[in-house]
Amino acid sequence: MAEGYIQESKGNHAKANTFFTQACDKGVMAGCYNLGFSYAKGLGLKQNFTKANEFYANACDGGYMEGCFSQGLSYDLGRGVQQDIGSANALYSRACEGGELAGCLNLGLSYDQGRGVKQSHAKANNLYLKACEGGYSKGCYNLGVSHDEGRGLQQSFSLANGFYTRACNGGEMAGCLSLGLAHDEGRGVKKNIGKANEFYAQACDGGLAKGCYNLGFSYDQGLGFKQNYSKASEFYSQACSGGDSISCFNLGVLYEKGRGLEQSHSNANTFYAKVCASGVREGCYSMGVSHSKGLGLNRDYAKARENFSRACDAGHIKSCYNLGFSYDQGLGLERDYTRANALFSIACDGGYLDGCFNLGLYYASGVGVERDMSRAKGLFGKACEGGDQDGCDNFRRLEDDGVK
Repeated sequence: MAEGYIQESKGNHAKANTFFTQACDKGVMAGCYNLGFSYAKGLGLKQNFTKANEFYANACDGGYMEGCFSQGLSYDLGRGVQQDIGSANALYSRACEGGELAGCLNLGLSYDQGRGVKQSHAKANNLYLKACEGGYSKGCYNLGVSHDEGRGLQQSFSLANGFYTRACNGGEMAGCLSLGLAHDEGRGVKKNIGKANEFYAQACDGGLAKGCYNLGFSYDQGLGFKQNYSKASEFYSQACSGGDSISCFNLGVLYEKGRGLEQSHSNANTFYAKVCASGVREGCYSMGVSHSKGLGLNRDYAKARENFSRACDAGHIKSCYNLGFSYDQGLGLERDYTRANALFSIACDGGYLDGCFNLGLYYASGVGVERDMSRAKGLFGKACEGGDQDGCDNFRRLEDDGVK
């Protein structure tokens, strides 16, 4: 076995597997487990989850608890076997009882979510505690979340922060991030943006993209630091590369505005398009604006409408207004006042005052809707209450005309 580990550390996976096979054949369960792992990851062998599970089962039956856990994970994910959450939980339980703390954690997650067992936050927390006390930091973090949310335990931000601290100190970066948020919001501790940024930096250094995003946002907004767009762009870039879509969007904004980066609408659009494709509605809206104004690309009203429509469908109210405006003005298509009216209505209901004002104009003139001066007055009034001066002027005009 020792020679197998040596070869593995050198990247000689095929040679390592030869030694693991020899060990497994002699009844050394660690050899069986490692051979299963090699099949699962395709290390020196063609990836084969079915074969991996056979070796995991051998290891588990021989008392090697990592084998039980890995076999349970295969049943959990349906990897090389038909998905069976009940069998997964049984194997997690066996692993946990044998001292494999990852089994305790995953069984806790099943109880938390009611997956294959009757939901019980209390049982979940007991399993998280067992994992935490055994030194498994993810268990400490999950217990912190339970205290934070009052899930199966009395809500206590102070106790939550204690477990987040244990998790963070044990290398669980989500714990560091949560401590940062606690200091940021003054939750269970005195509000301290400087401390929050220290924890965000720790989480970021540990590879957690959200920590990099929060640190970038602090530099962007001047929270606990002197405002520094260049630094913000560095951390947003790091977070974006780690999969944080909002950081990618914020990078686009910095490129668009020329903040901390040389202004480039083309680069901004690259990031906007990326996040739009991943479902971030603000990215779709920004792409719509770029297409409608010809920023960094050729003006294309059809593509602008496509992006505004996508963002509007996702609840981005200004996009609904802009889409309505396209139909109202006939930008790249025949005017359609009925559709414009419907979209201005959505925008108005969502609190976008220009939508209320334009809808008021429609009702006042009878364009796309039946003329209704009373309704128009109400819409102008709503726009006025939100600070729209044109809305106030039109409201007063109708008031002077005696419109009820």
